[in-house]
Amino acid sequence: TAIARALRCQRRYVASVIDSVAEQVSCPRVLAIKPGLLREAGLSYALTNCDLAELVAFDNDQPTLDRIASEYGRSSVCTVHGSPLAVARGDQDLADYGLRHFDLAYSSNLFNQLSTEAGQRLALSMWQALRPGGQMLITCVLAEARDLAFLECYAGWHLVPRTRTEVADLIRTIPIAEIHGLTLDTDPDRAIAFLVIRK
Repeated sequence: TAIARALRCQRRYVASVIDSVAEQVSCPRVLAIKPGLLREAGLSYALTNCDLAELVAFDNDQPTLDRIASEYGRSSVCTVHGSPLAVARGDQDLADYGLRHFDLAYSSNLFNQLSTEAGQRLALSMWQALRPGGQMLITCVLAEARDLAFLECYAGWHLVPRTRTEVADLIRTIPIAEIHGLTLDTDPDRAIAFLVIRK
């Protein structure tokens, strides 16, 4: 299906961004917000080649974090248990967990579950966790994506699809003067948007 192809493309895209940052920065630090099972890690040359200082997986699901640590713990991956949703609600900040000074911060799943306001709070916290020159990657399912009903019915995923304008609106609370680069791409099926901004 189109959405299945888009999700495979998403893994490749995230891995390519990680690798790109590793080409630009020596031993970069990467933050992954609620990354699921971190499937993109297996596609990243920089991670498998130990070119990262660390990749921090931040999630509230301890069994998932344990599995990530088991599969990727030898590849500069470490885990931090906490609540990304509390950050999105504004109850906490990434800095409360010591999560700061990253060269890349990304979330490939969580924004699909958040309201615009919660997404803006999370995006701002991710932005504040970056070093100067750092990059932030947000992925979102697009409203024009086919097969969304399939995901809801058969996979139990209840997503918040967005238009491209609504995806861009997630970074509206970030001061525009701090943004030194922005790209908004999609997969070939136009099912998932990839928003990358540079500090």
